[in-house]
Amino acid sequence: MLRPRYYSYLIRLWQEDGAGETDWRFVLVNLNKKGEQRGFASLDELVVFLQDQVDALSSHNLVVQSAQVQQRIDSGADSLFEQCQEEGGDAVTS
Repeated sequence: MLRPRYYSYLIRLWQEDGAGETDWRFVLVNLNKKGEQRGFASLDELVVFLQDQVDALSSHNLVVQSAQVQQRIDSGADSLFEQCQEEGGDAVTS
């Protein structure tokens, strides 16, 4: 399954009065997945979640790039092997 190369969110924030303080609350609506939303009791929680999303995208991109490089290497090795066979020589493999 392909994952998006980006995420789109709508952030809703509001103030709640409680215990003598005014607290901020946050809801993050994922625009990539209809109906998915997450609530956060603090800005710190929201930032941690977003950082995790960035890290996940970065990790996913590294895995995809690594697979693409390996595919190019494999393709190049196959081409070299075929070229050696066409020329009547022995291909050196390691």
